[in-house]
Amino acid sequence: MSLQKIARPFESTPLYLYSKPDIVIIVGDEVLRAHEFVLASQSGFFKAALHSGLQESQTRRIELPEIEPKILLIVLNWLYRAPLERYWTHDQFSVQSSSQLKSILEAFDFLQIKGAERDYSKLLNDGLQAISSGSLYHSNKEVASIVMQLNEVYKAEGSVSVEALDRVFDEIYVRKSHGHNYALSHEFTGACGNLSNPNGNCFRDVALAIARVAHKKI
Repeated sequence: MSLQKIARPFESTPLYLYSKPDIVIIVGDEVLRAHEFVLASQSGFFKAALHSGLQESQTRRIELPEIEPKILLIVLNWLYRAPLERYWTHDQFSVQSSSQLKSILEAFDFLQIKGAERDYSKLLNDGLQAISSGSLYHSNKEVASIVMQLNEVYKAEGSVSVEALDRVFDEIYVRKSHGHNYALSHEFTGACGNLSNPNGNCFRDVALAIARVAHKKI
């Protein structure tokens, strides 16, 4: 779907309406307009591009083939302080949602923007806190999705609370599967082992949460 047909919340914010946009950003076939004072003040990438004396600083035009248009729109919404929207459409803990979160956080990292990891950490934290034994974990994909999202948040230098992690394991540490109980921790450690780029702090916090809850179950 073209961005022309998608709402652009950042264009309705006071920061955007303050003055006429003076920067053009090209992503795919889309053209987005923004302000230098917003981009350069919050992004190391945009600051370098606009103040380096190179072509971009003269033309006021920046091409970003590395980022999907819909992801850049999310970044601009955040830069202009538009209300933060959730990164999932239906199910927070799905393969699609995990991929979306990964793309968002990688875009912020590529553009050298700090602070967004706190907001996405909170979204993930709130989702983990809302978990109940009957609402999740019908497949290994859901377990892998949680692990992937945790890993991406930690890679971005975010984190989730001890209470959120304990909630996951305390609520569903043991579940029924074909009439037999088995420890959910095995699935989590297996999913952690399947990560292509695991974050040590993430694995540490997951391992500690498993240990805490396991100790309580003894």
